Amino acid sequence: MANEYVEGIELSDPKNISTLNPDAANPEELKRIIIGLTKLEGNWVSSESYTLNLSQSPLSELDSHNLFTKNIEGLWESPTFKTFKTLLDNYHASRGINEEFTKLQEKEIDDFIRAIYLTKPIQYIFKALYDQFKYKGTHTQRASEFKRMLRRIWFNLRSSGEVDNKNIKDTSAFEHIFLGEIKKTGATGLHNWLSLSYIQASADDKTIPGHQEFGEDKALKSKIIYNGTKAPDDFLGYKAAEKDPVISITFDYVLMRADKTEAIKEKKKLSTLFMGTTPEFEIALYTLFARYYKNSKNFNGVVNDIFIPPYRIDIHLIKSGGKIVTAFPAIKGRMPSTEKNIMAAHL
Repeated sequence: MANEYVEGIELSDPKNISTLNPDAANPEELKRIIIGLTKLEGNWVSSESYTLNLSQSPLSELDSHNLFTKNIEGLWESPTFKTFKTLLDNYHASRGINEEFTKLQEKEIDDFIRAIYLTKPIQYIFKALYDQFKYKGTHTQRASEFKRMLRRIWFNLRSSGEVDNKNIKDTSAFEHIFLGEIKKTGATGLHNWLSLSYIQASADDKTIPGHQEFGEDKALKSKIIYNGTKAPDDFLGYKAAEKDPVISITFDYVLMRADKTEAIKEKKKLSTLFMGTTPEFEIALYTLFARYYKNSKNFNGVVNDIFIPPYRIDIHLIKSGGKIVTAFPAIKGRMPSTEKNIMAAHL
C-alpha cells in the first residue's frame, strides 16, 4: 500500500509527525495537527456497514422511528469496537446518581485503553503530544504515562453539580460524550453514532444490557426516539444525506420500565455527531484538543473550519477543573468549491 501523506508529512514514519508545542498556544498549529489526524487511513468504517432512515423535517410522535435500519453487529468484532462496547452498560443514565466501577468494569476500561493505544490515531497524537511528557524515561515509561492520562481525562468521575452533594460523582467525559445523560432540564451529551446505535438495539433486545439505572422503578433502560435531522444554527438549506460523515439530529432520550412504559422522557434539541468513525478517532481528536490547552483548567474553545467533505465543521471542547466536560463537532456549512477541488487533487 502506498504511504499516506498529509500536507507533505509522511505519516507511515512517526518521526515525521510534528509535535505540538503546548507553551506556544498557537491555534493554527493545533488545527494543522487535527487536519492531519482527520486524514489518517482507517478513521471511518465503510458506509456500507450501516443504513440510516433519515427524515429532513421534525417527526411527530406517531411518525418517529429508529435512525438505524441495518444491524451493525458485524462492526463489534474488531478489538477497539469490542472493548468499547463493554463500557456502554457501566453507567447510570440520569445525573445525580453516584457512579462506581466494579473490578470488572475497571478492567474493561483498561482493556479499551490498551486496545486503542495500538491504533494509528492514538499513536499519531502520542507523537504529537510527546514533548508534553518532560520527565526522563524509556519509551515504555512514557507510553504508560500516556495511557494513564487517557484513563484520567476520560474515565475519572466528577460531580456534575446536578445535586447539592458534591461528593456525588455522577459523570465523566466518556459517559457524557459517548452515552449522554438525563438531567433535570433535559437530555445532554451523546455525540457518538456507535453508542446511539447500541442504545437503539438494546431497547429492542432484552439480552443487551443497555445504558440503564436502578431505582424506585427497578431497572430502567434507555431508549432513543429519533425525531429527525435538524439544521444547525446559521446553516440555511441543511439537508442531511445517508452517507454524510457528520449529521445533526434531534431526539428524545427515554428511560423505560420493564413493561415498556416511559418513566422519564427528555428532549435533546440538537446533537451533532460524526457518522462511521472509529472510537479511537474520536478519543484521539478530543484528547489532542484538551491536552493542547492542558494548562487551562477552565476552557471553552473551538477549532474553526475543519473540512470533512462535504462540510465545513468546527470542533468544540469545554473543560472545567482540568477535566473534559463535553466535546463535539458542529456543522457550519458546505465546503467551498475551491477546497473540494484542492482535496480531490490530493486523493
